[in-house]
Amino acid sequence: MVKTGVRLSDWESDVNTAQDSIDEIKKLKGLGLKKTSLAPFKQLKEIGQTFNDSIESFQSFGKKDLSKMIQAGQNKKTDDEQGMHKGGVK
Repeated sequence: MVKTGVRLSDWESDVNTAQDSIDEIKKLKGLGLKKTSLAPFKQLKEIGQTFNDSIESFQSFGKKDLSKMIQAGQNKKTDDEQGMHKGGVK
């Protein structure tokens, strides 16, 4: 019989690595344009703020989602343990 299940420490390590990658995404810093009359450059500040808002939203989503992934691994481990006891496997 093939051994199945989840090695919770490996699962949590992989999930935490994904979280670290998400945390490494940096926001844009201001471009330092004080005054310009060129239309494309006037929009840069707005575009940068929209980008930063998107990054913040993605990181918030990532934290919630990755917490759920850790919980899913814990649930799988619990289910596996309960299945072993019901099936008589030691």
